[in-house]
Amino acid sequence: MNSDHFALFLARLHPDSERAGEEYEFLRLKLVQYFQSRRCHLSEECADETLDRVARKLAEGEQVDRLLPYAYGVAKYVLLEYRRRPDREPVEIPPTLPALTDILNEALRRESLDCFKRCLQKLDPEEARLLLRYWVHDEKKNREARREQAEEHGVSSGALRLRIMRIRARFIACFEKCAGPREKR
Repeated sequence: MNSDHFALFLARLHPDSERAGEEYEFLRLKLVQYFQSRRCHLSEECADETLDRVARKLAEGEQVDRLLPYAYGVAKYVLLEYRRRPDREPVEIPPTLPALTDILNEALRRESLDCFKRCLQKLDPEEARLLLRYWVHDEKKNREARREQAEEHGVSSGALRLRIMRIRARFIACFEKCAGPREKR
């Protein structure tokens, strides 16, 4: 997206530039959530591609009455293209995943706390916060807190749980690569 397209896109979102920036971030977040809920591990890249295409269409003079539904329509095509890509690597979720408490305890026992920290830092900051916050609620079996967390992210509890499982699977794969495979119990 070039700067002219971006400026036109922001102006279309709202006349006030600060408010337009907030609207842009909100739209981007909604698109990221859209792609994540559809098992797209490149959700941020696909959201950016969607916004680029929408901005380009607006610059070309496309008449759009309601921007959010239009963006979701474009996102559907971006998702179809993503699914056809030969290089996409879906994250496989094993049938059972160890609790993060078990991984942390193992990291402490094996003196590989650096691996734990390094793998946590490899996650997107939002994913790390989400994982750690969910972990605390998961350990306490606090369903209400998890339900509130899901509402904050604009997804169902099940969608949040699935997203957490994917993040946790990537985290555990990173940890095992760094510290070695877990001992079987």
